[in-house]
Amino acid sequence: MHLIVSIFSIALLCLATVVYCAPKSIDYNQVNEYVNQLVENSLDNDVDQPDINHDVKDLDEPDQADSMNKVDADYSDMQARRDPWWNPFKSIKKTFKKVGCAVFLTECAYTADKGLIKNTWDGIRKDVKLSHYSPTNRIAATIYFDANTNAFSCATCKSNLPFVLYSHGFDSRPDKKWAELYKDCNVILLNWNKLAKKKLLYDPSAKNAIDVGRYVGKMLVALSNELGVAGSRIHLIGHSLGAHLSGNAARTFTKERNGEQIGRLTALDPAGPRWVDGQKVRAIPELYDNRLRYTDAAFVDVVHTNADLSPCLVGCDPVAFGDLHELGHADFYVGNVKNGKVALLQPGCSWSWRKPWDLKIGCSHGRAIKYYQATFVDGHKYPGWKCSSLGNCLKGVVNKGEVNYMGEQAKKPAKRSLYYVEIKM
Repeated sequence: MHLIVSIFSIALLCLATVVYCAPKSIDYNQVNEYVNQLVENSLDNDVDQPDINHDVKDLDEPDQADSMNKVDADYSDMQARRDPWWNPFKSIKKTFKKVGCAVFLTECAYTADKGLIKNTWDGIRKDVKLSHYSPTNRIAATIYFDANTNAFSCATCKSNLPFVLYSHGFDSRPDKKWAELYKDCNVILLNWNKLAKKKLLYDPSAKNAIDVGRYVGKMLVALSNELGVAGSRIHLIGHSLGAHLSGNAARTFTKERNGEQIGRLTALDPAGPRWVDGQKVRAIPELYDNRLRYTDAAFVDVVHTNADLSPCLVGCDPVAFGDLHELGHADFYVGNVKNGKVALLQPGCSWSWRKPWDLKIGCSHGRAIKYYQATFVDGHKYPGWKCSSLGNCLKGVVNKGEVNYMGEQAKKPAKRSLYYVEIKM
């Protein structure tokens, strides 16, 4: 009997490999249903199998069902259709959990910490660093925060000044230039590098962004309570994974402050792969559920420089690290229509895997930071002209009568709007 179970389980593991590597023409939902029924039948042959439940909650905000976000309907079954990479051996994880993780490099360790996906509050506190700068303190001072007890300490924080918190992206570190640009503010630089390059793998690092974001959100609640700082005086800025991290921080703040919102959230080319369906792989449900939303803060402005509706990290032309969907109150699509790659390829950057000697990995993705920082010198450097649709923005078809300057000076429009920002070649 044990031999039969072992052979059957190995067959399931092999099927998992086939499902994951199969071409897009395969209907993954049907395959998953078949495998689930196989596994459940094998575990209990005496029990009739119930119909698989496909009822899922609506993942989007009720008022988000506009034409620009109609693609989100494709994800309405995201929770029901579990990732084929994990699904086949999930039902027999008690027996083959370690084997499955070793073979498929799947994240298997989950904790019971309330509000976290795969970390502990103590683990996050040890692996992240919060450095504080103020007009009178240009040398970094460390902020202490314990999410278990809500103990908070910041000796150099100035309660009479607004706060700006910057979060970096995958395998990166915070740029101290932010502290130099915001001369009349409290500037907090979040360094979560150890968790942002977990085993040098993108997927676990992306999941860590959610947990770190929640930790930062709880820290901001403690800061607000301790120093009497209103959410309206807090500005979160995040690049790539840091944009989604900031979104989770803002939502945590709002939840624990009984509906009070963060004043502004700036998302610099928010990460796309695995947060939404891509060219090569599907979205991870936990990431999709926790991606950036325009409701995260009172004002959410988004800068798109290397994005696609179906983003892709490796093995695709073009490379797209960001999410092209409308995510904020004001979305700026940056580039030049002459190269035909608005919001995807920035002038001076290369993207083709066919010319690896000329490839500048992350060049267009990182331009979002450079463009934004440049607006401190010239606030009118990047005028954004309103577009009636995403397609028009990508073609440079705009209404010259309506302008919103991208960067630090960006304003919240009366209603959600898209803007084309031309970069001279």
